[in-house]
Amino acid sequence: MGSRRAILRSTVAILLGSVALSACDGSSDPKPVVKSYLNALASGDGTTACKLLDPKAINKLLGSAPHGQSCSTLLSQVNKLLPASEKQALQSAQVTGSSTSGNTAKVTVSISGKTRTVNLIQSAGNWVITSGAAA
Repeated sequence: MGSRRAILRSTVAILLGSVALSACDGSSDPKPVVKSYLNALASGDGTTACKLLDPKAINKLLGSAPHGQSCSTLLSQVNKLLPASEKQALQSAQVTGSSTSGNTAKVTVSISGKTRTVNLIQSAGNWVITSGAAA
């Protein structure tokens, strides 16, 4: 069990620490991107979460997973390993601010009282997270 917990913690850190994701609506506001990803992760919707991920982020994420595992399977498994309190923390995360400069943005999010800055870029008209929040 300790080994599974270590893998879980490592995977969550990778997912939330340096994951890229995109908004589906081409919005000029990057804040919903961060909230949408956290909600998808918290609800165990690996398919939706992976649709939001940049290919480089998926490759990085899968680099820590067992060989041959898909992104959606991995994210769904991570959700199953998260305690209810961590799922609730992700769903309750508060976006507290943002700033944009050209095609880059920084979004501030608070998860369980810890503030993180999520860095984003615009790709094909959609925001993608390049690095960010950790629970």
